[in-house]
Amino acid sequence: MTSGSIQNGGNMKLRNRMLAIFAAASVVLSGAAQAALTFYTDGDIMFVHGKAEKGDADKLKERLVPAIKTVVLRSPTGMDWDIATALGKQIEKAEVTTVVHGGCYELVCPAMFLSGKQRLFSGTSRLETHWVSLYIGENTFVLKDTTTKLSDIHAWWQNHTKLSGRDVSVYRESFFSVLPNSAPMDRKVFFPIQAKYQNGNVIHCSGAAKSQQFIDCMPVPDASALSKGIITSADLFTDPRLKEPQDTPAPAPTGFAKLDAIDAVPVGDNCKEIYKDFLKQPSPRAFYVNDSKGCGWQNAQSFTPNKSALSRCKQARPNGECRLYAVDDQVVFTPFDKPLPTAADVVLP
Repeated sequence: MTSGSIQNGGNMKLRNRMLAIFAAASVVLSGAAQAALTFYTDGDIMFVHGKAEKGDADKLKERLVPAIKTVVLRSPTGMDWDIATALGKQIEKAEVTTVVHGGCYELVCPAMFLSGKQRLFSGTSRLETHWVSLYIGENTFVLKDTTTKLSDIHAWWQNHTKLSGRDVSVYRESFFSVLPNSAPMDRKVFFPIQAKYQNGNVIHCSGAAKSQQFIDCMPVPDASALSKGIITSADLFTDPRLKEPQDTPAPAPTGFAKLDAIDAVPVGDNCKEIYKDFLKQPSPRAFYVNDSKGCGWQNAQSFTPNKSALSRCKQARPNGECRLYAVDDQVVFTPFDKPLPTAADVVLP
């Protein structure tokens, strides 16, 4: 899952159309399955990444030596509430600072983050890529045959924040389902105060499973990550050890068409609708097309939207050709029957 939308060809059925429009905004990482939870230590910082499993709390306990002062959460995942709270308990006992560096979603990452004595967002990279999201639903599946009661999750969040019962309640009237066998999911999302997108507001999302896009969410009045105790300070955590890969450079604008010229995009009708959704996304953003009139986009929820867009395109069409159509507010597309310009061909203004 990714933060963008994807479609192959222009004649997909409604189910795939809705899947494309509500592509999972929750996962910033690649579409490949995540590895087991890993703990990497660099001086007084511990980086945590991967998918949490049973027994990881004991591993974390061993590694949380007194020298560790900060735990940086690089999007660890997991929907098992028992595992999430066990990891959180170790964080709480260690009295360390926790830092969100990327998307902090599902149950494991928020539980670990909110167990920190001090809780901060990372000041590295674009602030729009850093956010915390609580997932709750009619039933939150944690193991193959078991579920966690909503009341347990609500109580935990209220005990660790200034969230009220109303803040964490499920908006059942706004639930809907567009995919077969998908459980309705409710989310509360929090951004850094300094982020251009949402400016630290709390937003509420209800949608099909994990697929709700942030642009379709509703602001919660007079609520911010700071006012609700999600973070303990508006200050951002910066450190040279928090480095991110460089994005693929965007091609130079080509003048192929105006940005809002929907009909000029060389894709089918369904993808033209997806392009309209792309135009609503916050920057940075990248829209790609392939040579079978497929399309998709990545936005600020990816550290490297240009690279991620092309990667998603190649995953969908391994033997085809993929090109960026628009990056941020510029059309950068070169038609497939023409070679891509080289650096020597680009004439700077």
